[in-house]
Order: sequence, then C-alpha cells, then structure tokens
Amino acid sequence: MTADQLIEALGGTRPVAEALGVAPNVVHNWRTRDTVPWRRRHAVARIAAERGVALPSDFWAEDAA
Repeated sequence: MTADQLIEALGGTRPVAEALGVAPNVVHNWRTRDTVPWRRRHAVARIAAERGVALPSDFWAEDAA
C-alpha cells in the first residue's frame, strides 16, 4: 500500500489534514512523495485505528510509506 492509498483509505487529503491539525498541502506532499514522515506516523497510526483502517505491513519500516 502506498502513502497515497493509505491517505485515501483514511478519508483523503483534507480529512487527514484536519485530523492532524496540518494544512492539506502537507498531506498532499506526502501523497506526492509517497511517504509519511516519521514524526507523523504515530498520529497517522492512531487515526487508522480510530477509523478501522489496517496499516500496511511495512508502515513502521524506515523507508515505508
């Protein structure tokens, strides 16, 4: 699963940005770069758990989305 697919599964750019308290362009950049920055992964994992979205198996790998 790519970062783009994960963000889409979580509801899309704007809903993820709102849940994280960041501007939509920040999340859009993650989609473009196909990565979720390390400092945001715990928050994204929390959102995924709240929304019942399974994280990719390599989500916690250093170079994963």
